[in-house]
Amino acid sequence: MTLAVGSMGTAHAASAPDTVVSYRGHHFTVPDSWKVIDLAKAPATCVRWPT
Repeated sequence: MTLAVGSMGTAHAASAPDTVVSYRGHHFTVPDSWKVIDLAKAPATCVRWPT
């Protein structure tokens, strides 16, 4: 997995399962409910970071 895309404004419960994803040397722990896009498999995907 290389990138997580999801609603960063949504809090998740501490007991929710998490996934660790990596992107350009950075590692993020995100809820399993977030959609994860593997950019190696889908390089044309448009990545947008929430502001």
